[in-house]
Amino acid sequence: AVVSTQSTGVVNSVVIGSFVRTRKYRKNYHLAYLNLAVSDLVLAIFGFSVRGPVIVMGTSRTMCQVSVLMSTAITIWNLLAVVPISYDRLIATVKPLRYNERSHTIRLRMMIGTFW
Repeated sequence: AVVSTQSTGVVNSVVIGSFVRTRKYRKNYHLAYLNLAVSDLVLAIFGFSVRGPVIVMGTSRTMCQVSVLMSTAITIWNLLAVVPISYDRLIATVKPLRYNERSHTIRLRMMIGTFW
């Protein structure tokens, strides 16, 4: 689990860094991938890192319940981060000629904002 957490953190940090440093990646459809990278990074840092020690060390019942709640909430948030990517790919497949319209961009940003 430790190696998985570290590799997830490194890979998602590279994605976030490339989005920040490279101007051509700052397109609207890349925003959905950035959202997924950030949510994966949060899952790696808080979801795996908090849950692991609680299981291994056997802390109090309250701490166990809090860690399960945090882990579940972060995992659901991570799953919801895939929805804007699915929507983007659906529009690109079903309506390829109308893909670059403004309304698509606004909907995509609203979805990402809602999930945050």
